[in-house]
Amino acid sequence: MPSRNLRDTKVPSHTAQYLATLAVCTGALGMGATLGYSSPAGPRMMANSTSDDLTVTLSQFNWVSSSPSLGGAAGGLIAGAGVDCVGRKGAILVFSPVFLFGWLMIALARDVAMLLVGRLACGLAVGAVSIAVPTFVAEIASPDIRGLLGSVFQVMVTTGILSVYVLGAVIPSWRILAGVFAVLPVLTFVSVFFLKESPLYLISKGKEDKAAASLKFYRGKHYAVADELQVLKDSLEESRQRKASAKDLLKSHNLKPFLITLGVFLLTQFSGITAILSYMSSIFQESGSNLSNGVSSSIIAAVMVAMSVISSALVDKAGRKALLVISAATMAIAFNILAQYFAGKESHRAWIDGAAWVPLACLVLFVSAFSVGFGPIPWLLLGELFSPEVKDVAVSLVQVINWSTAFLTTLIFAPLQTSLGNAGMYLLFSGLCVLALAFSAFLVPETKGKTLQEIAAHFGGSPVAGSPQERQKEG
Repeated sequence: MPSRNLRDTKVPSHTAQYLATLAVCTGALGMGATLGYSSPAGPRMMANSTSDDLTVTLSQFNWVSSSPSLGGAAGGLIAGAGVDCVGRKGAILVFSPVFLFGWLMIALARDVAMLLVGRLACGLAVGAVSIAVPTFVAEIASPDIRGLLGSVFQVMVTTGILSVYVLGAVIPSWRILAGVFAVLPVLTFVSVFFLKESPLYLISKGKEDKAAASLKFYRGKHYAVADELQVLKDSLEESRQRKASAKDLLKSHNLKPFLITLGVFLLTQFSGITAILSYMSSIFQESGSNLSNGVSSSIIAAVMVAMSVISSALVDKAGRKALLVISAATMAIAFNILAQYFAGKESHRAWIDGAAWVPLACLVLFVSAFSVGFGPIPWLLLGELFSPEVKDVAVSLVQVINWSTAFLTTLIFAPLQTSLGNAGMYLLFSGLCVLALAFSAFLVPETKGKTLQEIAAHFGGSPVAGSPQERQKEG
């Protein structure tokens, strides 16, 4: 591979892009901590402890566990408009204090109502982060590393889950645990404050000088930004001429990427990932694992982080589609084996006595597969597939539906477990992962190495001036 000459005016530097992505993805740390918090905190909230004056029932905890997803739906709706009004960077800054408020409400809760308000506030911020951060990263990234940078979001989410599991195993109080994570939104606010806004957003507001400065900031001082700036301007001008509204989602070149992205997110939630992360400790408690719940959960989260890092290295080489297919197939196998284990346990089969390691192994396999494909790639597609004229409304709708589905799957997880039994529930998840396999193989397009304009053209959008398609047409 030839060495990169960063003084070449056509070769962008990656340093500022890496640092900016890490900065905004500190918000993803808070997202992961929010999603995983109820696993270590739940058993302590429901325990009759003399050291705490607040105890929750199982039915109350189901709402405490699932409420962040409900907040996420509202946050996604608000942020969808917010990223256009105050910018991608601006939305992250606005919602950081909301994150702080949520964690403090949990830490200081005197009744279940305060717990729910805190969890809803954290969910509101999670919904905003899940839109603003992938959009920001996709818009500042060079095409050659956009897949890598887009994968950092999921790496940081899984790191947040790992941190809450590990700290939850050593911090005895769910209040102190919440107080520790109240530091994260402060870190996010400070680190993001010094970044430049997305150049695409700045152009959309008529701030071309600031957009050029932003491109210089993210591409390096030696990079000639004129050509890229012109492509962005032409793309936005074409978007304005189309005068898009919500009904424009029904147009073929917009509806196709919308349905594909929505399908990938729904299948992600149908895999049961959000519910499993929320009830991880309870799952291990029921499985009869020889390891403690805290240790088992921490192992799972550590594997998620490691596999997310591996995925970030693979996504621009193997491609999005291949990783989704591998991910879905492996998740289906893991759930099928887990279903057989619980079926054997429920019928008191002899082989179960020496197989207490199976649940941990299956969940390690499941989260490994999830972290390679269905963990990072939906967020990457969220920033890649939509053309600029419908991006805001499309992303908002996808996220509202995504978080609403996460809320429902988490809320009904315990009742579903009671109704179907562990074996039936995991067999259902296995079947849904097979559906995800078919969807990925036949409907998800490959976007590896393509510019945002090339992706739009793939779905039938007109190529903008200066894009490779338009140059080919002219030639």
